[in-house]
Amino acid sequence: MTEITQNPLFLMKLIVDRAEALFSQQGKEPRLTAPQCRLLLCLEAQEGGKATQRDLQRLLELSHTTVTGLLQRLEAKGYVRTAFDDKRDGRVKSVYLTPEFRERHQATRETMRIFEQQIFSSLTEKERENLQHLLAKIHRGIL
Repeated sequence: MTEITQNPLFLMKLIVDRAEALFSQQGKEPRLTAPQCRLLLCLEAQEGGKATQRDLQRLLELSHTTVTGLLQRLEAKGYVRTAFDDKRDGRVKSVYLTPEFRERHQATRETMRIFEQQIFSSLTEKERENLQHLLAKIHRGIL
């Protein structure tokens, strides 16, 4: 191992970058990137599959510009629709999952499950649980 890959932050970044590149090669058309999948899963977890763009920015810890770009690409693929439908504040953009997303949902989940198995195939179940615990602890510590 080189000195630079012994740095845990650099190593985590290398792993995430490689995992995202591999993920983008998975699945069928229309292909989803890892950030697009994260946004869809976050939106799906919201009541009724609806959230505001601002909520998604906060939940995903992404900038307005980044979320706007993700939403534009997902809307072009037919997975979400957006609307300025807040009667109290016309600046609030709502985001909704579409029937198209719901039709492809199971296939997307299966692609993610297989991908996750590939990524963690070198770990035992116990090591995977420990990794999950440690990563959650690090995340809580930096919030």
